[in-house]
Amino acid sequence: SGMEIWEQASMMCCSHSSGLCFVDVRTTKVVQDMKKKEAVGALTALNTNSNLFFAGVGGDLMQYDTRKFASDLDYKNMAVGMWNLKSPITAMSCTETGRGHLLVAAGCMDGKVAVLDST
Repeated sequence: SGMEIWEQASMMCCSHSSGLCFVDVRTTKVVQDMKKKEAVGALTALNTNSNLFFAGVGGDLMQYDTRKFASDLDYKNMAVGMWNLKSPITAMSCTETGRGHLLVAAGCMDGKVAVLDST
């Protein structure tokens, strides 16, 4: 499981065994609880101002765009990328290269690690 916060949007996202939960940090109210068929094993974002975040949903590495917060919290509309890693994702991290590429690393339950350039 994991948690990410976006300052500008005043939004927090928490992963859990049934999906993703978005909370308005100003009011502490749940805005959306998105149910998934598989557990969300990890979340990561570059920083609190990044408009992109990644979620490990079972064996799928999903890339979401937080700019969709204002118009639609439907996870199907927020997804902008997806990679299938075949084994459940248990850990994630991301970084930006000197050339501005956004790299995301995912550790899987089978012991394998994938590093992807999401740019």
